[in-house]
Amino acid sequence: MSIFGWSLPAGCGRLPGEEDEQPHQPRCRHCKAFLTAKPDFTSAWEATEECDGRYYEELHGTLCGKRHSHEPHRHVIDAGTTLSWTCTRCHRETTESG
Repeated sequence: MSIFGWSLPAGCGRLPGEEDEQPHQPRCRHCKAFLTAKPDFTSAWEATEECDGRYYEELHGTLCGKRHSHEPHRHVIDAGTTLSWTCTRCHRETTESG
């Protein structure tokens, strides 16, 4: 019996939508073999953009989002990690964004 005063039907262990999520198991994109859960190596990356520091009326701020003029600089617009595996079956590389 649940704390709400009702119980699940006999033989039903969970409510719909409460299924355990399967952990992500990476696969080789070439031969579809299963890869190890831990990648062979990772590399971090980031994309930057130049901000000239000028205030733009149509943006209601500068290119980097500040609401006042300032000195020119570079700012990060996106960043992430690339996960890489070498398949033990076909010896080709598979990558995923992390």
